[in-house]
Amino acid sequence: MGAPLALYGLLKQMNHHPHVVVPDEPADFLRWMPDYDQVITHSKQPGEAIRLFESADVIFCVDFNSPERTAALSETLRKSKAKKILIDHHLDPENFCDYELSEPHISSTTELLFGFIENMGWKQFMNKDIATCIYVGILTDTGCFSYSVNDSNTYLIVAELIGYGIDCHQINNNIYSTFTEDRMRLLGFCLSDGLHILSEYNAAYIRLSKEDQKKYNYKNGEINRG
Repeated sequence: MGAPLALYGLLKQMNHHPHVVVPDEPADFLRWMPDYDQVITHSKQPGEAIRLFESADVIFCVDFNSPERTAALSETLRKSKAKKILIDHHLDPENFCDYELSEPHISSTTELLFGFIENMGWKQFMNKDIATCIYVGILTDTGCFSYSVNDSNTYLIVAELIGYGIDCHQINNNIYSTFTEDRMRLLGFCLSDGLHILSEYNAAYIRLSKEDQKKYNYKNGEINRG
């Protein structure tokens, strides 16, 4: 959600009329993010989501590399006559957009978006909310900077974002230290019953069935934030 909400904030600052449309409801732990309440979810508002696609002049496709990643919106996206712009860092993007900014070596789509904003000469439209969304994208895509992030430019961008007044400590707490009771119980189940060790391969995996997800009221994104 960091990339689309950052782009939403930027375009709003530029006096455009943007909308954020996603296939499914974002994770609960992101509800505090700026403009989260403006997100249109296709699974809950299918008519409005499709209407926005059909009436759009430009569609920014951010942080996904194929229409199939948009699930039920895939066909609507393909058929849209709007100009499509891809901003993404995943490998092997499908050729479905009119313009493509694809850099797989970049840590996150929001880092790529920051460079896009800079190169377009739009940094005067940046503010604290946009910077917060960009930071969230960098933070989550790097696993709180625990993955292999060896490019000094990533940290230089974060330093610039801090200059806009973002609260890194509070953002980190919101994402990595705020859990519901259901999520804590689900995590305990995953570690006690769902964890399978493959000693001979020095490996392990966690299995979580649909029945388990239902039992613990699993919400989108609750497992993959570390």
